[in-house]
Amino acid sequence: MIKKISDYLQNHFSTTFLVLVCFALWQPDVLSPLQNHAEKLLMGALFLGYLKIEFGEFSHLRANATKIITLSIASVTLLPICVFLLVFWLPLPTALGLTMIAAAPGAMMAPLIAGMWNLRVLWTSIYVIITSALLPLTFPYVILILFGSKIEISVLDMSLFLAKMIIIPSVLAFVFKKISRTMAQKTSDNSGAIGTLCIAFFVAIIIASNRDFLLMGFTKLQTFVSLGAMILLFLFRFCIGYLIPTKEKREKLTNCMMFGCMNNGIVIIVASKFFSPEVQLVLLLSEIPWSFSLPIFKKFLVRSKFLECENGKQ
Repeated sequence: MIKKISDYLQNHFSTTFLVLVCFALWQPDVLSPLQNHAEKLLMGALFLGYLKIEFGEFSHLRANATKIITLSIASVTLLPICVFLLVFWLPLPTALGLTMIAAAPGAMMAPLIAGMWNLRVLWTSIYVIITSALLPLTFPYVILILFGSKIEISVLDMSLFLAKMIIIPSVLAFVFKKISRTMAQKTSDNSGAIGTLCIAFFVAIIIASNRDFLLMGFTKLQTFVSLGAMILLFLFRFCIGYLIPTKEKREKLTNCMMFGCMNNGIVIIVASKFFSPEVQLVLLLSEIPWSFSLPIFKKFLVRSKFLECENGKQ
């Protein structure tokens, strides 16, 4: 029974997400008191993602080390600049939100999804590690340089906050593995389902806490413009991953999924602490294309016979 529930949650994230969002809008008083614990849910999802990473296997990627490092650095520096050049003419909250999303790649859901769909877990894990390690050093400065006097932010405070959100889960995962590798493996086996619940509850709590403002926002035309721009951004990132030259189809599909899974959970939390509610609304909208792109992407894998062929070899 537990395995069936776990498999359902992993394979039907969009359904879980939609149910919790509807509940958050219908009964906000139930979830909104948990607002102070939202960060912990996100850190829990990051912790589960780090459990998937086998640090001892890094030597297997020596042949592709330059490629993955280059992709990681480009993702946290060049990509947000490219997005900014495409969206700077939009209203400030929309342009800022889209640029923030682009500046925070390497979502911890990527290794979890890669493990569920038989893609390259190690490849995505290293990408996540590098981009996450760079995030406190690049994200605040990229945003400050691109938007300058239009916003007021504390680069130091934001850097320290990002470092806390990223370092604590990674250290705890490393210690947990060292203390009990068997227990860590059992937890990792169900990490996809637990991580899915953590992310879904995290978003639901944020929505419940900002319900009135969000409902007002959805009556404005600008909200739909932001949503359309966000969908285009996701398509843009999926295409970038798919167009990167690769030697095999599995790597190409891994890149496609990896670039499409952005760290929107981190930027939602950052927006709630450092920016206006209008920016947070834009970032919450990113959950819509992100969650519903996953089943579409999985359908593409099945139609390409990739999953069936790979599973048949095992």
